[in-house]
Amino acid sequence: MAAAAGAIDRGGHLLGLDGMDRSRLVSLLERARSFDDGSGRAARGGAHADLLAGKNICNLFFEDSTRTRVSFSLAATNLGAGVIDLTAPGSSIAKGETIIDTANVVEATGGDALVIRASAPGAAERVAHHVGVPVINAGDGAHEHPTQGLLDIYSLASALGRAGTFDLSGLTVAIVGDIVSSRVARSDIFGMSSLGARVVCVGPPALAPGPLASLGCEVTSDLEDVLGEANAHHPRPE
Repeated sequence: MAAAAGAIDRGGHLLGLDGMDRSRLVSLLERARSFDDGSGRAARGGAHADLLAGKNICNLFFEDSTRTRVSFSLAATNLGAGVIDLTAPGSSIAKGETIIDTANVVEATGGDALVIRASAPGAAERVAHHVGVPVINAGDGAHEHPTQGLLDIYSLASALGRAGTFDLSGLTVAIVGDIVSSRVARSDIFGMSSLGARVVCVGPPALAPGPLASLGCEVTSDLEDVLGEANAHHPRPE
């Protein structure tokens, strides 16, 4: 499969929010809203209980994680899917097999979707070029973490009364902390900017360097100045 990342996204993968069409971004958020029962926990039972019945969701986590892996496992289980959790120490990765080889084996043995978390930027996209099932990026190095970005956007829109349209126009969002090494911050910048928000990254130059502005945000080291303008501020400790 030879395609650009954007084309891959349209094919059913979720690899990042960079360049994602605004209409698709809103569609994903609206889909999430249909699962939201207001409890803040993954929905159980109800109309969605059998949505993924008969499907196998394979979590290929080659980087340590607790919250993200458990969240994917619980969500898939609550939707009726079978879940397979695979980590590097328990796979042939430990014997030198590549991530692409592992993904091909998992697909061939019945995996209907692959959730990939890896320390190498672009790992999920590389896998997506070599498999015929949907790939979801659960964090790749310091590149992106699109599902966490979507969750941040959904939470922000809900808190500010924008969950009806997810239009963030007129809002200023400050992302504060170690932004240069945060994949979540990158997804937040891409997604929030696409939906109309003004995103300002705040931190000392070593953590929020000027070149971050190329991602579509503003960059400053003056937190006091930004706090007076921000509708929301989001600390990124990663």
